[in-house]
Formats: sequence, structure tokens, C-alpha cells
Amino acid sequence: MTTDTIVVDSNAMIYSVRYNVDIGKQLSAIGFSRIIVPDCVISELHGLSTRVNEARAAITIASRFEKAVVTGACDSAIISLAQSLKCALLTNDREMIINAKEKLLKVYSLKRKSIIGAV
Repeated sequence: MTTDTIVVDSNAMIYSVRYNVDIGKQLSAIGFSRIIVPDCVISELHGLSTRVNEARAAITIASRFEKAVVTGACDSAIISLAQSLKCALLTNDREMIINAKEKLLKVYSLKRKSIIGAV
């Protein structure tokens, strides 16, 4: 597993804004120097931005991180990207957590304003 790399999902981006969590700082503190936001996450955030206030701010925050172009349904594409990079995933999406664990990915989540691993 590439231990310094993590792929971030849209709901984690929104959660970070909603609860004022600096995910870049927290991920760096636990050893991640390469934070990747897939292009489909940016697209999802743009789609949500008209009705979810935090989505607009999440787009701005996501612009600080590395981008990756993926194809296919976003959730599957995010998991495939993490698999191909042999890296971790940051998400609060219960279904995605289950699917990622089935693929033997290390999954992190945001809880109580901080990032936790092994969810």
C-alpha cells in the first residue's frame, strides 16, 4: 500500500466544511502527503452547490489538492483509483466504506471533527 497517498470522496469534503475540519492539515498530521480528489468528486460538488451551501466551499478546498481523471460511476471510480494506486480512501459514505473494505482498502472517515482510520 502507498502509505502517503489518500483519495478523498465528496461527502468527506462537505463534512470537512460543515464541521470546520482542515482535512489537509489533519491528513498531513497522520502521514498523508499526497491527497487526491478525483474529477468526479469536483463534478458532484458542482452539482450539489446549488442546494448544499458547503459544496461551494468544498470546491475551493478541493482545488488545493491533486486532481485525478477517472471514468465510470463516481463511487466505483473512486474505489478503483484507490485500488490502482494501492492507497487509502477518506469517505463517510457507508456503502462506499463497505465496498472499499471488500477490496481490502484502508478506509478513513471523519468523526467528531477529526479523521479516524480503520472504520
